[in-house]
Amino acid sequence: DANGTITCLQGDEYTFYIRLGVGREGAAGESQLYFRSLVNGIPAEFSAVAIVDNTRIEIPVFFTGTLTLNTNDTFELEMIRDTDGDNSGGVRAGIPDVGWNPSPSALVTVNRFTANSA
Repeated sequence: DANGTITCLQGDEYTFYIRLGVGREGAAGESQLYFRSLVNGIPAEFSAVAIVDNTRIEIPVFFTGTLTLNTNDTFELEMIRDTDGDNSGGVRAGIPDVGWNPSPSALVTVNRFTANSA
């Protein structure tokens, strides 16, 4: 979907590979960034945290998870900066000056494995 929601068209087991470019640029202090996934608008599994305490930093963060989804289930990712910390962190894209392809702020790859009988 244009808003980032993934809708399952065929029920099955899916593996999600998620890469986020986490970083901040701002005043001294730390930013507490929380990430979570939702299935049908309900939090799935657990939240993850990244605490970033450098005034300028960008680091890749990877998550992998497997979910069993039914037809028409929806999957979403959310990020929030916690109020306990500096309000300057988030996901950041990287644009190299040397002509390489850009590094996206977020990348989600979804795999569905099916069993075939011979």
